[in-house]
Amino acid sequence: MKDAAESLKQEKSEEALPQQDRAIEELEQAELELEEALSQLRQEDRAETLRHLEARFRVLLSKQKAINAKTLVLDHIGRDAFKRPEKLQIAELSAKQAALSEQAASCAHILDEDGTTIVFPYVVEQITKDMQSVSQRLSLLRTGTLTQAIEQEIIDALEQLLDSVKKMQQENEEQGGQSGQKKGKKDDSLLPLSGELKLLKSMQLRINTRTTAIHKAYESGDEPEDSLRLQLESTFSRQQETEGVANQMRERVESP
Repeated sequence: MKDAAESLKQEKSEEALPQQDRAIEELEQAELELEEALSQLRQEDRAETLRHLEARFRVLLSKQKAINAKTLVLDHIGRDAFKRPEKLQIAELSAKQAALSEQAASCAHILDEDGTTIVFPYVVEQITKDMQSVSQRLSLLRTGTLTQAIEQEIIDALEQLLDSVKKMQQENEEQGGQSGQKKGKKDDSLLPLSGELKLLKSMQLRINTRTTAIHKAYESGDEPEDSLRLQLESTFSRQQETEGVANQMRERVESP
């Protein structure tokens, strides 16, 4: 650029033209190098986020399995047979579940900061709400089939999230090994569109499972009517939420 400016200053336009062309070439090369550097940085950031999420999901899954197992033990004893020791145990279990919901909420915060996915944050948010629901139900000494069904949904959702994260980590590593070999626009989302669609499908399947569990609890008569009503309202809200997420996904697919 400096050489071109000097040539123009000396009114040597024929010399300035090739110098200007070289300046364009150098700018284009700098642009390519900057894009590659930014892409590498985004890939490293994504890998770090995935590592954090994997570690947190593993802890949540392990602790949730322990809560589920203890819930089953207490349910076998039977609510009518609960004495002070069992009531203290279930109170402690409720507190552990509430603490776990706060840990799950921290995962949602990570995803909000990332901001590249649609379905992923909703799944984590639903897990958090389900944990809060279980905690409340345990505090009311409800260890029956509906509580256990919700606990199992939490396990299923966490296992699927872990599977999605591990697959994305593998893809991320493969992309790192192919750096500079492929050109074109890269998807820097934490999860690819196909992974998000799988999560969306599972969201709907869990709603179906919850509806079935509520119906079974109604038929068995072991759940208070007000509790069933609250569960139905919650499931209705979740169905609406899932519809909204599906619309967001459709807009993303249809956007140019």
